[in-house]
Amino acid sequence: MNSRERVFATLEHTEPDRVPYDLGTGPVTSITCRAYQNLLDHLGIEEEVTLTDHIQQLANVSEVMLDRLEVDTRGLWAKYNHTHNFNPVREGEYMVNRDEWSFTYSIPVDPEHAHWYDLTNFPLFEKKRITMKDVEAFDWPDGGLPWRIEGLKEIAMAAHEQGKVTFCRGCCAGVFEMALRLRGYEGFFPDMIKRPDVAQRILDKVTEHKLAFWDLMLGEMGEYVDIIGEADDIGTQSSYLCSPDMYREMIKPCHKEIFDLVRSHAKRLNKKIYIFFHSDGVNREILDDFVELGIDIFNPLQFTCPGMDTADIKKTYGDVMTFWGGLIDTQKVLPFGTTDEVREQTKRQIDILAPGGGFVACTVHNIQHEVPPENIMAMWETLREHGVY
Repeated sequence: MNSRERVFATLEHTEPDRVPYDLGTGPVTSITCRAYQNLLDHLGIEEEVTLTDHIQQLANVSEVMLDRLEVDTRGLWAKYNHTHNFNPVREGEYMVNRDEWSFTYSIPVDPEHAHWYDLTNFPLFEKKRITMKDVEAFDWPDGGLPWRIEGLKEIAMAAHEQGKVTFCRGCCAGVFEMALRLRGYEGFFPDMIKRPDVAQRILDKVTEHKLAFWDLMLGEMGEYVDIIGEADDIGTQSSYLCSPDMYREMIKPCHKEIFDLVRSHAKRLNKKIYIFFHSDGVNREILDDFVELGIDIFNPLQFTCPGMDTADIKKTYGDVMTFWGGLIDTQKVLPFGTTDEVREQTKRQIDILAPGGGFVACTVHNIQHEVPPENIMAMWETLREHGVY
């Protein structure tokens, strides 16, 4: 099997020759620049490290590395505030970047503490209480500008020629996440309860941005896009950011509108475009909602969180959703465990998730700076040994 055959087989819940593997395809399945440099050194590969995501400090995983690790997927990185027109300036002890959303992101100049950029302002929180007029007056970026997809069609065509599957992430963070970034937690949570019309309008404006992007992307190059990626962190590591009922009332309709647009393009093109959705943390109570929305791929299955037991979720949803991620815990075992502990957990997760297909292997989230390259390779070698059908 080539990579396309392998990934499509597992997405259709049949067993391919081996479990497909992803590294670097999108902003939740990648590796930070420092961890990537250490991995390059460990493998004896010489190359200049560049970034795909400046905010998260994610490395552009080169074709040499992708081939070395037999990665089955290829990412189509659109131009948005994490990837494009990033021109930070020094302000005191920080490098600071201001973007098209009027966000300010800062990172320490001291490299020892410079892990990623933190959001340090909330553009719609200048006033504690805002009105519909304030929402409409905000300078909302246009998601449908052609420069956002410049050069991506050629990359996608080349990936198809190589027998790889293409994955395109959207043009900003999730609808709910963007609302929280615009208003801040102290602003948007009260809005959802006290000013739901204002909160809903913010969510709808972000949705409009996303709809414009996907209409552009899929209209121009949909025949070369296999998987689209959306995200929204509804869960925390112990509970939910909003109640499941509030999710269903205010946020789920936005997701449905986006996914309906994707499916309309798929129908026009007479092809399947798989929908990948990222929501880490606790999600057990809303997985049925994700199924109802027609989400094909759930990421990341953060199995260390309450209610997110791998075996239970595989048994309950393994015939209707593919699990992309969940190969190993990225908070404790991968960065701080021994290679034996890494191998043990990796094997256990493969044994649960691989049977019957429906599993694309990658870490629970991005590989962070402190992860030893020996642990990355222990995970990968275990996947190669035990991930064969």
